[in-house]
Amino acid sequence: MTWITLAVLILWIVIYILLYTSAFSSQKTTVFNAPASVIIAAKNESLYLSAHLPSILAQDYHNFEVIVVVNQTQDNTLEQLSALQKQYPHLRWMEIVDIPSHLSPKKYAITQAIRTAKHDYLVFTDADCFPASNKWLQNILAPFSNAKIDLVLGYSPYILKNTLLNALIQYETTFTAIQYLGLARVGLPYMGVGRNMAYKKSLFYRYTFEKHQHIYSGDDDLFVNQAAKPSNTAIQTHPLAWVYSVPHTRWQKWYKQKARHISAGRYYQLQDLLVLGFLAIINVILPFLPLVYFLKTKNFHIFALSFLCMYLTIKFIYTRLNIKVKLIHLLLSPFLYSLYQITFTIKGIFSKHKTSW
Repeated sequence: MTWITLAVLILWIVIYILLYTSAFSSQKTTVFNAPASVIIAAKNESLYLSAHLPSILAQDYHNFEVIVVVNQTQDNTLEQLSALQKQYPHLRWMEIVDIPSHLSPKKYAITQAIRTAKHDYLVFTDADCFPASNKWLQNILAPFSNAKIDLVLGYSPYILKNTLLNALIQYETTFTAIQYLGLARVGLPYMGVGRNMAYKKSLFYRYTFEKHQHIYSGDDDLFVNQAAKPSNTAIQTHPLAWVYSVPHTRWQKWYKQKARHISAGRYYQLQDLLVLGFLAIINVILPFLPLVYFLKTKNFHIFALSFLCMYLTIKFIYTRLNIKVKLIHLLLSPFLYSLYQITFTIKGIFSKHKTSW
């Protein structure tokens, strides 16, 4: 059992250090000048739009428009957009009132926005997001300077808060990002997050949302899983290209959000499910294996060595991504993430579709 414990630990460390290095190694920025359309889907998001939309509208980019597509809003979003439009003429908005009952509302809204977009390069984010800098747009678009690239995947961390839930959110978001960005960098792209990604309009019309239009979520990851290829996909993880998002502060709301996201995962391509299944197994057993080993053998040295190496690896990654959490939260995060993997894997298998926003 000693060798099994050490083998799993070493395998986990090697995988995630290599994927982290692959995903977040220094990113070169190049000049890209093509006009772009930023698309934001929103529903009852007036507070977020008021706080974050100006930082998107004020991007240092020579020619771009921002399209906010509003779905059946019940707040004062439309009034706020009208007021902002007077200050920022490159802001456009459209309201979606009627949505076919069998279609995903968000995918339907995004499709309508894409059809009205003036430009061929499309950049996506959410209403509760804000860019790390006014250079976000030029950096997320930079990989398109390579004519072969149709799709760019970006990094979107959550704002830090001093809670146990936020510690879990940071851990899950960080290691998910390391996986999808690192694997994309080595030629295995399988997903992206709609908080920070870009693709050509021609790529959308080639694939669309048609095959998964009935699935509630997946406007980002299912589309990427379908359209991304090693030859047409790039990543952009330069700090100036990060987009921050506001995390949930209540467990119930976070659970609903993750359940919605995870439900799309079972529709990934088979080879992606196999790779993710392997990584999930390692993450599930990693924190508990040394504990079981200690209870069975009473060998404190291997137990202590295992946890020390695991937490030093996490600390190494967190330090470089400027993630700061309490020590107790850091210690609990791998265990919570293991339980998260078990819970949502089971839920993802048996969950039913929803078609509301």
